[in-house]
Amino acid sequence: MMIGQLVEKIDTWLHRLREKVNFHGGVHPAQNKLISTQQPIQTLPFAEKLILPLNQHIGPESVPLVKVGQHVLAGEMIARCAPPLGVPLHAPTSGTITDIGDYPIAHASGIFSRSIVLTPDGLNKMAVFTPRHIPTSPQSLKAILLHSGIIGMGGAGFPSFRKIANHKGQIHTLIVNGAECEPFITCDDMLMRERPTAIIEGALMVANALGAMRVLIGIEDNKPEAFAALMLAKKTSTINLEIVQVPTIYPMGSSDQLITQLTGQEVPSDGRSSDLGLIMFNVATLAAVYDAVSVGNPVLNRVVTMTGFAIDKPCNVEVPIGTPFEHLVHWAGLKQQNAQWLMGGPMMGIPVTNFQTPVIKTTNCILVNPPEPEAEILPCIRCGACMDACPINLLPQQLYWHAKANELEKLEALHLKDCIECGCCAYVCPSHIPLVQYYRHGKVAVRTANADKAAAQYAKQRHEAQLARRAADEKERSERLAAKRAAMMAADEAAQAAEAPKELT
Repeated sequence: MMIGQLVEKIDTWLHRLREKVNFHGGVHPAQNKLISTQQPIQTLPFAEKLILPLNQHIGPESVPLVKVGQHVLAGEMIARCAPPLGVPLHAPTSGTITDIGDYPIAHASGIFSRSIVLTPDGLNKMAVFTPRHIPTSPQSLKAILLHSGIIGMGGAGFPSFRKIANHKGQIHTLIVNGAECEPFITCDDMLMRERPTAIIEGALMVANALGAMRVLIGIEDNKPEAFAALMLAKKTSTINLEIVQVPTIYPMGSSDQLITQLTGQEVPSDGRSSDLGLIMFNVATLAAVYDAVSVGNPVLNRVVTMTGFAIDKPCNVEVPIGTPFEHLVHWAGLKQQNAQWLMGGPMMGIPVTNFQTPVIKTTNCILVNPPEPEAEILPCIRCGACMDACPINLLPQQLYWHAKANELEKLEALHLKDCIECGCCAYVCPSHIPLVQYYRHGKVAVRTANADKAAAQYAKQRHEAQLARRAADEKERSERLAAKRAAMMAADEAAQAAEAPKELT
C-alpha cells in the first residue's frame, strides 16, 4: 500500500471517529471555499446576449412560444412545458428574441442544444406579477412549482413539481440540503448567509402544503456563518424545524447520504425517499419557492460561484439564466489564458470547451484553474482504496474490470445503476484510473442493451401476436368454410329427401 493511500485511510478513519459519519466511504479533498466567500453576492451588467437552452432539466425540452424578432418582458413565458417532466422557461430580462437554434451547453460530450437567444434591451422591464396564495395542499404547491419553472437547483435538475406527493400527509419530514460538500462551491453557503429568511419561509411553505410535521436542515460544519444566520432566522411554528450541523465529508451533499446522516434511514436501491415519508429540497430551490409565492416571480436568476486559482476576483454572483460563461469569467478577471474551465466542482464538474456555454438553472459554479499535468494511468494494483471510499458501498474495482470487458450482465448484478458518479473512487486511486468514465460508459451500454432487449422482446411479442391473429383468422375462416360446406350438404340432402317420394310414385 502506498504511503499517500495509507494516510488517506487513516485520515478518513480519524474523521469518522471524531465526526460520527453514518454512511460508508467518503473522502476529504481540500475545500478551497474561503477564496470565494470574502465578499457579498455580487451583481454585474447584462451580457450582450442570453442563451436559453430549452432543456435545462431532466425530461423533454420545452416548446418555444416566441418567434425571432418578438419583444418580451422579464418573466414572460417564452417556452411551455412538454409533459410529463417538462417545465416552462421564462425570459430573464426584457429584450428581443434574435435567434432560435442550436447552441453549446455544458455537457461532457460537448454537444449543442436547441436554445432561444435573447438580446437584452437594458431596461429590464418586468411583466406584471402578483404574490400568490400560500399553498395549503400538494396540488396548489405543484401548480406554483410548475408554473414558476422551479427545478432542483442543487445540480440534479429534476422538476420539483414531480417530487410532490398526491395526498397530504404522505410526507412526514422535509429535508433541506444545505451541505454543499463539493470543494470550491459556495453559492449555497452565501445564499444561507444572506437570505436565510427566504429559505426558512420556503421550507415552512412546502412542509405545510405537504402536511409534513418536521423540517430538518442539514449544513456541513465548515459553514458556521450560514448555520448562525439560519438559527437567527428560525421562527416559531407548529412544524418542528431543526437546523443540524453534519460532518464535513464528501459526498455529504448527495441526497441519500444526507438522508442517512440525518435520519439513520437508507433509501432502498429500487425505491425513493418518498417511500420512507421523506422529501428533499436544496436551499436554492426553497428560496425560489419563497420568491414565487411572496412576489410571484418565476425562476429568472441564480447565484453562481465564480472561483478558481486562475480567477482574479473569486466571488459569488447573481446572474440571469442564459448568461454566457465567458461574460462572467471576463468580469471576474482571468489570470491565465490556457486555464481549464469546469461547470461545477473538481469532483463532479463538467469540462467546458466552448466559452459561450450559458448559465442554466442548475449551474452552481464556474471553476477556472490553471492546467494540471495529466497523470500517467497505471495498471490497477487491486489495493481496495476505491472500495473503502465508495459512499454507496459498491465494488468499484470489479465494476471497472467488467466495464472494461463490456460484461453488461455482471455490471447490472453489481448494481452499477446505483453509482452516483461522485468521483470518490477516482480521487483515491493511486493508479489514476478514470473510473467514473468507465462507469458512465457502462451505464450507457447497459441502458442501450436493455433498450435493445426490450425492443426485441416487443418485436417478438408483436410477431407472436401477429402469428396468433393469423392462426385465429385461419381457424375462423376454416370454421366458416366448414360450416358453409355443412350447410350446403345439409341443403342438398334436404332437397334430395324432398324429391325422393316423387320418384317412388
